Amino acid sequence: FGAQSWQVQWRRWVTSSHGANVTPPALSVVGMCRSRDHGRMPSVGALVTPIEKVSQRSAYFLGKPNPLMLRYALAKLNVRSRDAVVIGDRMETDIRCGLEATLDTVLVLTGVQRVEDLASFPYRPSFVLRSVGDVAAVLSGEAVEAVDPDVEAVDTS
Repeated sequence: FGAQSWQVQWRRWVTSSHGANVTPPALSVVGMCRSRDHGRMPSVGALVTPIEKVSQRSAYFLGKPNPLMLRYALAKLNVRSRDAVVIGDRMETDIRCGLEATLDTVLVLTGVQRVEDLASFPYRPSFVLRSVGDVAAVLSGEAVEAVDPDVEAVDTS
């Protein structure tokens, strides 16, 4: 974390200890570095627990996987759920958020998650694609082979 991140969290703590709500953007305690070589590192959720303890208030997480964010965006854009899809590379945030908002979900394997990770989650994305590039192929009408046999293949024919 950089100095600015700590300053932002400190301001939130000071505000929350004087009666304001604690509203961090996400609940994950650990995240993955951009480079898989560096492994896991603390995320926003790791800082929230001490703030909750000191302020004696519970945090309400506004970011993923809270579906409120997606519901608000859909309403603001006047888009129906059946006409939207969540595309992401993290099961515990992106895909969970889409599922909790009752949207179709697409997991792309060019980010954090790998196909072998799917077995450790009690839920599944609607579709799994090898890369973000496959999203463009699907949108242009090409059929793309499913990565995981437990989820649907994308067939636009």
